[in-house]
Order: sequence, then structure tokens, then C-alpha cells
Amino acid sequence: MGDPAGVGPIITWKAYEAFRSRLRSSFYAVADPRVLDAARPASSLHYPIKLIASPSDAPAVFQEGLPVMPITSPAPKPGEPDPAAATAVLDSIRLAVMHVRSGKAAAVVTNPISKALLYRAGFKHPGHT
Repeated sequence: MGDPAGVGPIITWKAYEAFRSRLRSSFYAVADPRVLDAARPASSLHYPIKLIASPSDAPAVFQEGLPVMPITSPAPKPGEPDPAAATAVLDSIRLAVMHVRSGKAAAVVTNPISKALLYRAGFKHPGHT
């Protein structure tokens, strides 16, 4: 997900646009669909968000729209980070890592995060990557 107030949601859309027709496999976002929808660039207006319940659902819908495993996050204004979003950012990272550890996903790619906000929310690691 990355920081919902940052460039992460736009990066997600741009990655989907770039790889939709080129990937033999698929990816999915762990994010709040409202945040992704609000950050949708004009070039992605015709791609719907496809909610998925499991990582295994992503390949079936990838060509139709951006697969999203929904989590709830505050929807801050772009460029105005909200400390209340830190929990959702951490939850998205934890869920993605859990998917990889359980074999449901092959890798984790994170969008940019605000580590200062995460540290204020109790995150204790000097780097998540």
C-alpha cells in the first residue's frame, strides 16, 4: 500500500498499466480501495478495481482490472500524511509478508512509506525492507 497520502497509490496504478498486458503472472495490491480510487490517474480511469478475497483470485481478474485485497485505511489528502494511517500501512506490510511466508504470494513490493509516522505508531524496526 505505502503511505496513502504519498505517491504509492499512483505507483500501484502505473505498475498495473505497465504490466497488465506484459505479465504472464499477476500481482495484487493490499490497500484500501477508496484510497486507490481517489488517486487513480486519468490513464487508469477505464480499469476497475477488482476486490479479491485471496491471493489466488488475482490471476483470474488481472486482465479485467486491478486486483485489490481490501484493508481499511484513513483516506488523507494527497501530500498530507495522517498519523492515523500508520496502522493500516503496517497491516498491509504484515499481511503481504504473511502471504509470502505461507506460499500464497511469491514476493512483496512496498510503495514508499513515511517511516517517521510508523515510528510514532510504535514501529520498532530501523527499516522494513
